[in-house]
Amino acid sequence: MNKLFFFIFLLIIFTGCEDDTEGGVYTRNEPGEKYINRSKGTKIDAGELESGKILDNYTVTSIAFDKLGNTWIGTFSDGLIKYNTREAIIFNASNSFFSNKSINSIAVDHTGNVWIGNEVLTKYDGEKFIKFDKESAPIQVDYNHSINIDSDNNIWFSSSQHGNGGVIKYDGKKTWRVITPNNSILPGNLISDIAIGINNEVWVSITGVQDNQLIKIVDDQIVKYTNNDLGFTPYNIGVMQVNSKNQLCATIDYTLSSATHPDGPHAFIFDGKTSKQLKMEGDNVYLRSLFVDKEDKIWYAASGKILIFDGNNWISKALSDNTTALTITQAPDGKMWIGTEKGIHIIDSE
Repeated sequence: MNKLFFFIFLLIIFTGCEDDTEGGVYTRNEPGEKYINRSKGTKIDAGELESGKILDNYTVTSIAFDKLGNTWIGTFSDGLIKYNTREAIIFNASNSFFSNKSINSIAVDHTGNVWIGNEVLTKYDGEKFIKFDKESAPIQVDYNHSINIDSDNNIWFSSSQHGNGGVIKYDGKKTWRVITPNNSILPGNLISDIAIGINNEVWVSITGVQDNQLIKIVDDQIVKYTNNDLGFTPYNIGVMQVNSKNQLCATIDYTLSSATHPDGPHAFIFDGKTSKQLKMEGDNVYLRSLFVDKEDKIWYAASGKILIFDGNNWISKALSDNTTALTITQAPDGKMWIGTEKGIHIIDSE
């Protein structure tokens, strides 16, 4: 009987239980020493910030800024880079547990922890890296495509692939809410992006479903939006961010399309009731990312250029090396950091 009681106790601790809200709730302590790495990294030459271009030899996929003056930079195959005006340090497969897989997303929470998403979810607390994977946490799939932080400092991230996983909410301490089609009305498994609204609502885009590509999670309850709600049928909803009016700004991802000039829009703005569709002129317009700046201008990453929509007009800015832009972020000083296949361009937001 003692062994049976002990087994039941472990089952409660490690698998948790569902409650009457969307998703399954689990309790799990932070991983132990096996999942901790205290690497100091390796210094690299990033180039001169004053030139407006750094890290020429790296394909940059994600950028985030902390409050200590550091820029955290994810790369396609070279690991994680910590950059500031004094030095640049790389963490990769040779000196840490970061693999050569793409770092898809980076977010800094309200207490300064840096969250990094690639194969697994990784936290940097200022002293060490902590790895969360299927063995150490209630994570469905060891692949993370998007991370965001809500106003209550919950970490929302994708853990998904076709037919498995979904979106996860983690309080950064012990409590995990795993939301999948198996335990909720989530329409599909494959999460494309996550955005946080002004009122702490969580927008989630889903790839691989005919309808309900967009959902909103409010107080742990899911609201589904149909193509009729949007006013059009998106090919695939891509990257998303909310502007100061609490409107959802999103790209349409045509990566899997064979069309060089898609009939549908390239992006849209949605207020929860109606959407404004945005279409760019020209062939082969594929938007890899977007960022809404402090003035509500929307910056779109494209091949060889940046496209900017100010609410009425379009502005096109060519990149000096004609490379493909992959990610855009605004620094605390207002400058725009554009991650490309050949490093980072730093330009004024005007």
